Amino acid sequence: MPLSNLKGLRLKNRSSFIYPLLLCLGLLPLLTACQPNDSELLSLLAEQEERLQRLEDIEAIGRLERAYGYYVDKHLWDQVVDLFAEESSVEISQRGVFLNKEGVQTAFLGRMG
Repeated sequence: MPLSNLKGLRLKNRSSFIYPLLLCLGLLPLLTACQPNDSELLSLLAEQEERLQRLEDIEAIGRLERAYGYYVDKHLWDQVVDLFAEESSVEISQRGVFLNKEGVQTAFLGRMG
């Protein structure tokens, strides 16, 4: 449930969502110690949501890098091409710049495969 949806909920419903979330994030002691108001709590939750998203993004980038390295090492050029977005580019020194997914395919399948 997005945080923006919490604003319209009654306190009973909101707390039934917030307390388990804070417990999972290890922040329940903070809540019980200082009893922040709703806006402070929503701000804290938004910050933690952004932090979690950054960590998930970093992990996804790492998985992409590892997959790329594995596919290149094994000469699995079709799988390498699949890792690229439709609007992408690859520059290979002394071979040129290859634009879009078709160019990436030319670079890996036509030149290396």
